[in-house]
Parts: sequence; C-alpha cells; structure tokens
Amino acid sequence: MKLFSLIVVCLITPALCPFAHAGAADITGQWSIDGSLNGTPISFDCAFKQVEKTLTGSCKAYQFAVSASGTVEEDTVQFSYVYNFAGAPYKCTYTGKLNGASELKGSIAIAGIDGSKGEFVAKRI
Repeated sequence: MKLFSLIVVCLITPALCPFAHAGAADITGQWSIDGSLNGTPISFDCAFKQVEKTLTGSCKAYQFAVSASGTVEEDTVQFSYVYNFAGAPYKCTYTGKLNGASELKGSIAIAGIDGSKGEFVAKRI
C-alpha cells in the first residue's frame, strides 16, 4: 500500500516525489544585462519566455530592439539575436551559467567578427 501511495503522490505532485529529477531552471521574466564586448560597455534589457527548454523573447536598448531565441539546459542558458550594424547582420550569442534564480554570468560571441571577446552579467528585474 505504501508503494501505491508513493506512486500516486509522484503522479499528482511530481515536485514531492523523492525520485524526481531537477529540471531546467525557469528564466521567464525581465532581465537587465550589462557587460563588455572588446572593451566596450554594453547594457540592455530582455524579456524572456521559457517553455520547457526553449527560450524566446526580445531584447532592447536605446540603439536597438531585436527578437531573441535560445535554450535552457539545467543551469546553462544560451540565447542569441541578430544585430544589424553598418548594414551587415551579426549574430550575437550569449552563453552563461545561472547563479541562483536571479543572476546569469557568461560569455559573448559574435559570428563574423574574428577575435570578438565579451562577458556579461544578467540580473532578473
């Protein structure tokens, strides 16, 4: 009877199940992102919506507004967007690790710009 009760608990409320595996964190919400790219400071806000491991949203600052997409795998978050600069599109990819539920730190890569290096910190707002 105890096994039956445990199975029922796991089916009805998976979070209370003792063998439940921790899933991906949910980063749905508003985030403020600050960092630097090749020594130039960057700052913008993003609104993310997460459905399972898929991430969608938008990012904006005074100089741009773009759609973003990405993935969440446990505590690793990756999102990217295309930014048009001087008539050329550049794919900006942010990859970071969650530090708790409200901070994300990581690196920035820009496709098409050799040697681009950047770091960022995102905070839930």
